[in-house]
Amino acid sequence: IVIKPYIGKEMWKPSQYIFSGRDGFVNIRLPMAATRHYKVLFFEEDGTPLFEIARVKEPGLTLDKANFIHAGWFLFDLYEDGVLKERNRIYIAKDF
Repeated sequence: IVIKPYIGKEMWKPSQYIFSGRDGFVNIRLPMAATRHYKVLFFEEDGTPLFEIARVKEPGLTLDKANFIHAGWFLFDLYEDGVLKERNRIYIAKDF
């Protein structure tokens, strides 16, 4: 018997920089924010732009989930000094 690996949807791996916490807020953790230029773009799951943070100046930033309008998956692009550092997604849960 030959077992072929599953080829389909790729496995999602949470970001170490942008993630949702147990409280539902979105946390941005960028330890080098004081010395690097970070920009974050958020999108709806279909790719429609949602909002942008043009410059993250603090190593820790918390966004209220109300900024995301509804629960569900959201995409983001994280840029460091103008270069794409990470493209990933986060999940915003409904209120408890």
